[in-house]
Amino acid sequence: MLMIRKRAVCSSAHLLIGLAAISLVGAQLAPMRAAAQERSLLIAASFAGKESTLPNEQIEFVLNRRLEESEGKIAVFIGTTDVSRLFTREELRLRYNAKLWALPLGETTVTVYLVSPSGWRTSG
Repeated sequence: MLMIRKRAVCSSAHLLIGLAAISLVGAQLAPMRAAAQERSLLIAASFAGKESTLPNEQIEFVLNRRLEESEGKIAVFIGTTDVSRLFTREELRLRYNAKLWALPLGETTVTVYLVSPSGWRTSG
């Protein structure tokens, strides 16, 4: 019986050492993960979660951080039409004035791209 206890204690000690090592590695990786998340570009749409949008309604996108010039630029398509130049930029906000060109009637896809030297990728 004593032998079993020693093994159990020994196994527990190895388990605790293993968990401590995992925690240490995780603690060292945490700043790298936080930096990567901080660099990720996230874009929130003012119409997210809404069932519909009026043709003359102003829509807006909010970026979670400033976009560096070296990263590229934002392009916005409504359906297959590039409407990027119809957006005004105000700090972290991109606003579309539907009075300039009304939003199309019916269901239409709005796609936001990050256009960089390495190519186009959807963002959001």
